[in-house]
Amino acid sequence: MKRPFFLVLALAVVSPSFAIVATTSNSSPGGEDFTWSLVGKMGAGAAVAVGPHTFLTARHFGAANIVMGGVTYTKLNTVEGPVINGVQTDLRIVTVSQTLSNWYTLGTSLNAGDKVTMVGYGDTGVVGPTGDRYTTQSGGGKRRAGTNTVFGTFGTSLGSAHIAYLTNAGDAALAGGDSGGGWFDAAGRLVGINSFTFNDTDWVGGTPAPPAKLPDYGFAKANVNGWAWSGTYSGQHVDVNILPGEAYFGSGAIDVTDIHVREWAYRNGAVPEPGTMAVVGLGVAALIRRRRKA
Repeated sequence: MKRPFFLVLALAVVSPSFAIVATTSNSSPGGEDFTWSLVGKMGAGAAVAVGPHTFLTARHFGAANIVMGGVTYTKLNTVEGPVINGVQTDLRIVTVSQTLSNWYTLGTSLNAGDKVTMVGYGDTGVVGPTGDRYTTQSGGGKRRAGTNTVFGTFGTSLGSAHIAYLTNAGDAALAGGDSGGGWFDAAGRLVGINSFTFNDTDWVGGTPAPPAKLPDYGFAKANVNGWAWSGTYSGQHVDVNILPGEAYFGSGAIDVTDIHVREWAYRNGAVPEPGTMAVVGLGVAALIRRRRKA
């Protein structure tokens, strides 16, 4: 299957992230999460505690006070994510006035095939009557969590990101009102911030016109006939060939395991694991040497 980078890029820009859908039921949405207690509600989205006065969230919606564990944490200031290779990352640090007693540390790597837990608030869903897709519905602002498998890492206009496809009922997917929540690795470290959803079969322009897109929140088995398109996009020839039974709808989180992102987060209040301090020091020293040579 060919999934051109710039096709997914275009979709990522216009599809804001939402909350967690992860159920195998056609009548009962996923239950409320009581495990990931350091992911708080912030305005229309969420934020993840990463230091004694620091939350990490998405940049594309406004920062506000954060409610977590029944406590309202007062926003003092914010810092937008770093510009990496000319791209403004979809990240934001929010500093609060109160002191937190606990927080999550940032992961250092994530690879295709790894399991992640997605955590967020907002809409949830159930398996639709056809059994081949989720039907989203209001979630009442409850925190929910679900797991999925990382497909890979790729760059977008929002910054380098992890993506995970929706394959079967029970897979987690971002769904309806929660940017800024987190993806966590098996060790409980934060590896991504909820940022976007995408559909590989969305129409993005070009000639000739493609067939109708496959449904949003559809599982791989909703792709009965496959989906192919050949045409021109941004002056380049594009071939897309998604075979029958292959997943096509997915979720994306901005990569916080990137060394540049981690250094930015540490400079702005995130707390690294003790074992990563030496690596961070070497990275900062290398950056200083580059600037001096320049």
